Amino acid sequence: MFAPGYRIAFYLPIDGELDPTPAARYAAGIDCRLYLPKIVDMRARRMKFVECRIRDNHRVHKKLGTTLSQRGLDPRTLDVVLLPLVAFDMHGRRLGFGAGFYDRKFAFLRRGLRQRPLLIGIGYEFQRVASLSPSPWDVSLHAVVTERGFTRCRRIPTQW
Repeated sequence: MFAPGYRIAFYLPIDGELDPTPAARYAAGIDCRLYLPKIVDMRARRMKFVECRIRDNHRVHKKLGTTLSQRGLDPRTLDVVLLPLVAFDMHGRRLGFGAGFYDRKFAFLRRGLRQRPLLIGIGYEFQRVASLSPSPWDVSLHAVVTERGFTRCRRIPTQW
């Protein structure tokens, strides 16, 4: 899933979300470049990804690393994006906190012309549901990681 030189986006966990920082530390250790989402405009529901560096021997609290740049990265240049989940199904549909930041940022994936970045949901097995009803703006996950392991999603082509 990760290879040296990859550009990996992850998140800082809130409200009991599964913590992706062990994966981020591993990625940093094999010379991947790391990015965190940053809310740019809450009202317009816009975010960007900014490069960061994990500090060695640092306990993770609110600040995981040092931001290297405030300049946003074109999301098409990311290789893997780790996304938090509230709920998910095995067709790659997900519920987040409902603001649509990730759906807006990766809307270009809905057209099916690109397979990158890989969108990988990070959550707990109890968050899996039989089925979620998609909305026209939803962007599907490629895979999900839970405490039980890695599962590829059986993506259904968009019918919108």
